Amino acid sequence: IKIDWSKSMEKNPPFTLEDWKSIVFYLRTWVKKTTNAKGNQIKNPFYRLVFAEYLKVMANSGCRPHELLRMKWSDIELRSKMEISSSNPNKKRERIIAHMNVPDDTKTGRRLVICPAGTYLKRLHRLYRDKEGSSPKPNDYIVRNVGTVHSKKDLHYGNALNDSFLRTMWYSLKEDLTRDKDLIFSNNYTLYSCRSFFINQRLEMGVPPAIVAELVGHSIKT
Repeated sequence: IKIDWSKSMEKNPPFTLEDWKSIVFYLRTWVKKTTNAKGNQIKNPFYRLVFAEYLKVMANSGCRPHELLRMKWSDIELRSKMEISSSNPNKKRERIIAHMNVPDDTKTGRRLVICPAGTYLKRLHRLYRDKEGSSPKPNDYIVRNVGTVHSKKDLHYGNALNDSFLRTMWYSLKEDLTRDKDLIFSNNYTLYSCRSFFINQRLEMGVPPAIVAELVGHSIKT
């Protein structure tokens, strides 16, 4: 009897907290690398910086990859508030909450996601501002093509980055983690694992399932 063991593997498993921390910590090194796991020169390191913040936005918003790729800056509102630091009661720190309006033309239609992804969205905004010398316009995609190192007049300039390009970045990150840190995850993590991780974290924090379902565009049953 031939058994297809791939059928028994969990699809898009959520990160464990330990594995997610390993990824986030390594990203600080990964964005500065000049060669990839195959030893090839990285042509445009700017997109590594973008991908690092994109990954953290996904894990802190629960949005599907295609939802973020359709999102524009006009869909984002960042609200800042000061709160007492958990490590030092005498200090206050800024917390940036994101109000993200998922566009209509997505799997579950328009919905409002209120989440702690504000810091990473702010960094994304700053990355594009520094790259182009001016702040992104409201109608600009939050992760978009700004041209190649050779020319800014290519056909994809101004468009949202595509899903296959971001998956390639994810595979590259995992390969570099294995090469540099000898880290091989026991779970088959995907970009969708960011979404699963967000859901698990909210449920473990005691957020009611009905609220979590509303945030991520799931049914309560799911």
